[in-house]
Amino acid sequence: MTAASVNVDASDLIKEFEGCHKVKADGLVYPYTCPAGYPTQGWGLVVASLSVPAISRGEADTRLAAAIPYYRREVLSASPGVGRFAARTHALTSFVYNLGGTRYRASTLRRKVNAEEWDDAAEEFGKWVWGGGRKLPGLVRRRAAERGCLKMSWGEFYIWTVWAMAGLNLLTGIGCLWNKNWEHGGMFIAYAVACVFIVFQVTKAQVR
Repeated sequence: MTAASVNVDASDLIKEFEGCHKVKADGLVYPYTCPAGYPTQGWGLVVASLSVPAISRGEADTRLAAAIPYYRREVLSASPGVGRFAARTHALTSFVYNLGGTRYRASTLRRKVNAEEWDDAAEEFGKWVWGGGRKLPGLVRRRAAERGCLKMSWGEFYIWTVWAMAGLNLLTGIGCLWNKNWEHGGMFIAYAVACVFIVFQVTKAQVR
């Protein structure tokens, strides 16, 4: 999976790069030690010890689904403004799921995200590819995918374009009303309202 083609849903990102490891012949998922040295089970979730009981694949999926909202809240608590951008929120949720909220809060990545310096923020992902003192190919691929999601998508470009159209139509409509051209003024303001409605509908669909 490449940065250009990766599904931007946080669950898919996490499943792609965490993997569900140590599934034995009985179909159950057993705990293991991750490259960073933590006891882990299912889709990369840290557990109390290597002695925890095995779980089904369905239970592993359920635990991941229950964990993702917590990590998303961690992202939005540290970077409230990123919630306007679905793909970026998913990328950062994957990042925090992997490395934890404490590291994200202390990072230059967070500072760049909060300043909406997206190109600089995207480059920060390349710094987080080390585990156990080694550069891990899996982390290189994961950071590349997250980096790609952080870049502005065509959907977000479309939203900003429609916002610009809304502003232009609103200003034109106000100008017409100022000159007592009621018919055209009303028409342009109606266009502006329609543009705002489109933006809210598209944004609502993106962040579900």
